[in-house]
Amino acid sequence: ITLNNLNELNQYSIGYPRGMAYSDLIKNDLEPKGYYSLSKVKLYPTYNETMADLKNGNLDLAFIEEPVYFTFKNKKKMPIESRYVFKNVDQLGIAFKKGSPVRDDFNLWLKEQGPQKISGIVDSWMK
Repeated sequence: ITLNNLNELNQYSIGYPRGMAYSDLIKNDLEPKGYYSLSKVKLYPTYNETMADLKNGNLDLAFIEEPVYFTFKNKKKMPIESRYVFKNVDQLGIAFKKGSPVRDDFNLWLKEQGPQKISGIVDSWMK
């Protein structure tokens, strides 16, 4: 499948897992723009079920986050390809209990590591 633009999405069967980071984008941004109808997009309980249906041909496309994509492609050796990447919409983070001293320690550690080392750590786990 080749996607030249998002207007082509309505030609395909699409699925995504419940609770994924891009749920808001899928429901409140892309669907109102007419790229597809949510009534035709299948919501799955888990990533594993979404990816199983993609692998078995029950879906043409699946919305998944990049770290999940790399896990299935590189660690689980699933023959999948990314066809469209949403830029500058990531809003993922690490949560700590309110007032946790661990948060300050973690923020200090991140600062000490610097962006290049953090990127290397992420790549070693995700790619």
